[in-house]
Amino acid sequence: MSRRLAALLCALGLLLGCRSGPTPAADERPSASIAPSSPPPASPPPPASPRPPALAAAPVTGEALLPSGLRVVVAEHHQRPTVAFRLHLPRGSLTDPPRGEGTTLLAAALATDFREQGADGEELVEEKSLRRQFVERGGSLAIEVGADAVALEATGYAGDAPGLLRLLAGAVTRLRHGARSFSGRRNGLLDRIEDLEAWEMEALMELVAQTSFGPGHPYARPVHGTTASLTPLGLEDVVHHQRALFSPAGATLVIVGDVRASALLREARTAFGGWSGEPLPAPTVPSPPVPHRPAEVAFLRRQPAATLQTCATRPLSDVRGAGEALEVLARVIGGGPASRLARAVRESAGLSYSAEAFVIRRRQARTFAACATVAGASSEAGVRVVREVLAGIRQGPLGDAEIERARGQRLAELETAWESSGRILETWTEALVLGSGTPSPERQRAELERVTPAEVRALAQRILAPESLRWLLSGDRLAAARAIETNRLGQLAPIDLRR
Repeated sequence: MSRRLAALLCALGLLLGCRSGPTPAADERPSASIAPSSPPPASPPPPASPRPPALAAAPVTGEALLPSGLRVVVAEHHQRPTVAFRLHLPRGSLTDPPRGEGTTLLAAALATDFREQGADGEELVEEKSLRRQFVERGGSLAIEVGADAVALEATGYAGDAPGLLRLLAGAVTRLRHGARSFSGRRNGLLDRIEDLEAWEMEALMELVAQTSFGPGHPYARPVHGTTASLTPLGLEDVVHHQRALFSPAGATLVIVGDVRASALLREARTAFGGWSGEPLPAPTVPSPPVPHRPAEVAFLRRQPAATLQTCATRPLSDVRGAGEALEVLARVIGGGPASRLARAVRESAGLSYSAEAFVIRRRQARTFAACATVAGASSEAGVRVVREVLAGIRQGPLGDAEIERARGQRLAELETAWESSGRILETWTEALVLGSGTPSPERQRAELERVTPAEVRALAQRILAPESLRWLLSGDRLAAARAIETNRLGQLAPIDLRR
């Protein structure tokens, strides 16, 4: 879970086209039985909406599949003298052992730390961590762990790309997992979990996942683990998992920057030639059930808390396809200050500084969420407004203009797919995490152009049905209890993310 929310929620809008004016309602049109005294002058037909310009050309890309199963992709982007590497492993926290949540995160984190012992068992007193070695070369190294994938992401100067590549290869061909590093990492995670209430965004995203997918669903398992799962965990458990996690079979190394694809592919074949290992089996995830009039409201206590985070969530198990239509609907509801939710709770009522709606995409399931951070002192009114907005979208059809605005927002995102090395890497990452394997913004744009207002309205009717929404609140318990009772949402069901 990481980095990953701001990219989904923060997009600026552009109108896809323009209209000559709203279509009059049926009762506003002249009756066919009443003829005007003189025919009006013929008017030229309105101009057709201009077709959006073609997306920027994809970068020059080279690709190779190594005998070990590692796929290497090099995308040339010569605007800046930098290079970025992302080693994508298609196995994430879904592969955590039963009651072993947090094992994958620890296994990935240890790989960036210290070996602590040489091949002969001798203690390495002056050893530098892998992260430190990247920093000394003017770069950086980070890990990202999600339910479906683990990634090592490194950056540096393009002139040092071969050396950085060899450093990354050495990290996976001879894995790091020192005892002191393990102890420090596990204790650090336990401390983080104990203080999780203070991390508003992380706690909210954890709660959104649990509520959206439903308690007990594989995608609702905490990536960082719990006190109960981490306390008995031993180094040997993590090492065993780490060896299976870091396998070249099905992995992809994406390199983006001011480099030559042919040269880096040759370097990659040499550097990763000795990497081997048997992969973990890919887990199968059942579809999360769509709730029917859930009686409980999930609640995460934050104390003290001046705000009440309010979300309505829903699995999308009964919605097939409709990828771009879902993105449009999310932006209509909560995509920027002109969206329905933001206008209602922020611009008009002054009850919130944050309102958004988004689709949570996993490789084998999707859910929808609409959230607003409302003032705790006005919790009853804030929750009521959120409910009324969602109900109003179903009762009053969405207007063509707001659907066009949302389409424009989504189009603006797709237009930047190849704009910078960072966006190129993000575009590849999304494709790899979701399982499509190769980015296709042109295909997504074509799908977006086929989205009709009728399709978006039909999705709203299905997804926003009150009986299929799960509600969650996070903040002060008394404020949440007042909001739930006033709005008749159900019974308060506290959640403890630490256990």
